[in-house]
Amino acid sequence: PSLFTVSSGLAEGATMTSEASSGEGRLNSEFSMHIVKQAKLEKEFPEYDDVQGGSTVFPYGSFYYFNGAFNQWLQKKYGYEKYSYWWYLLVNGANFPSGAFKKAFGIELNKAWKQFEYDLYVPSIDDNPLNTGYVTDFFTGTDQFSSKNLAGPLYQSLSASKEGTLWVEKKQNGVFYNGKKIFSRLNVDTAKLSADGRIIAVTYFDTKSPAVLRKVKLYDTQTKKTINVEGSGYADATVICKRNMYYLVSMGFSSSKKWIDVKELEFTENGKKINVRNKQKIDMALNTTPSYFVDLDNYKGGMAYVKKEGLNYSIVVTEVGKSEIQEYKLPYEKMVIRDLSLSVGSNELLFSWTKPGTMPRLGKLNLDTEEFTFYKEDISGGIFTPVRQNDGKILYSGHFYRSYRLLVLDESKLTIELNSSAEKTEYYYVLPDKKVETARALAKSKPYSSFDYFQGMFIPLSGINVN
Repeated sequence: PSLFTVSSGLAEGATMTSEASSGEGRLNSEFSMHIVKQAKLEKEFPEYDDVQGGSTVFPYGSFYYFNGAFNQWLQKKYGYEKYSYWWYLLVNGANFPSGAFKKAFGIELNKAWKQFEYDLYVPSIDDNPLNTGYVTDFFTGTDQFSSKNLAGPLYQSLSASKEGTLWVEKKQNGVFYNGKKIFSRLNVDTAKLSADGRIIAVTYFDTKSPAVLRKVKLYDTQTKKTINVEGSGYADATVICKRNMYYLVSMGFSSSKKWIDVKELEFTENGKKINVRNKQKIDMALNTTPSYFVDLDNYKGGMAYVKKEGLNYSIVVTEVGKSEIQEYKLPYEKMVIRDLSLSVGSNELLFSWTKPGTMPRLGKLNLDTEEFTFYKEDISGGIFTPVRQNDGKILYSGHFYRSYRLLVLDESKLTIELNSSAEKTEYYYVLPDKKVETARALAKSKPYSSFDYFQGMFIPLSGINVN
């Protein structure tokens, strides 16, 4: 019966509350909740029936987040007994969702949805960030949105180098460098510049295979050539330049395993051709995820990234190809950070951060003084992928309910919530001995026998009545 009574939104919403029960999961991140809060802030909150399946207009996957937040609200407001009873009625075909809802909770479903919207906390801020006095439109430089920002664009994955600024416009499948479209690619996830501006690493989804694969290609801005990277299962690929040597660094993954994948880029034919060779693989613990790799332009060994270990986030600085690392821990509990970038011309890292109840805000880590700076302003659209341009201004992507816009932030007008010395830990990766690991695995293994799996046979039969 649940095939007829449980929508995709309802099923995924319940799943999200389950994954959030341990304290992790998307519902415990303000970045994931941003789309729901932004819809209320912009007075575009959808009706319940509008988020029960896939959408033909952006945001396409919004049914996950709206239903996840709604199901979590139901559990907290009415308790698990009534929530479980609702599901009992649904999966046993006693009623359709609205009837089962009224029977379980004593209130009509649409009225409960309106109450959920009312109870959803959103900061008391203007829905237009250009009214703040410290945000301007990137294209006009004024407090009026340009046509490029009003046409429903999806500007994302910003990065900056000494040579200029790069971004992805998702609707056009375009990668833009210094305002000009340099190439197109379907299903781009991220595009990142090396610190010298020469190489762009593009992570994209390959949908031509039986299963969707995440792959990487490189683009050389000097030769205008594209270089294919063999294999799949890569995320957040970034090119690191270390003492005139180039490396491709990404998070590799297979099933639940994650590692830092390092490949060396070899230039041949007087720099006109690039060969990609495997160099190093650093395995991560089961609950540890490295992401948002950044080229530090030869400072402190070469690269930084965000490390998520369980519920804790930190910033790691390390040397490419080495095991020594420095880890900077965050001062707040339940703080989430993402979108790490290096300020052009300095040794300062920018990032987007949240704590419970906030919008995505601007944060910084000065690698010279080893101090964090966290700004307190909540801005409509949030602050995503902040980068500092050559002119010193901070460019970022504001994520609105129907579009992602390019905006410029005047940092001098922001208020500092916290300045703090970063708690630093220095240690080494313990690189596993592959020979020892293989020997241990073989010692525990047993010879494969297919006959162990045959406990019986089921043969479906069909017939045709010819009378």
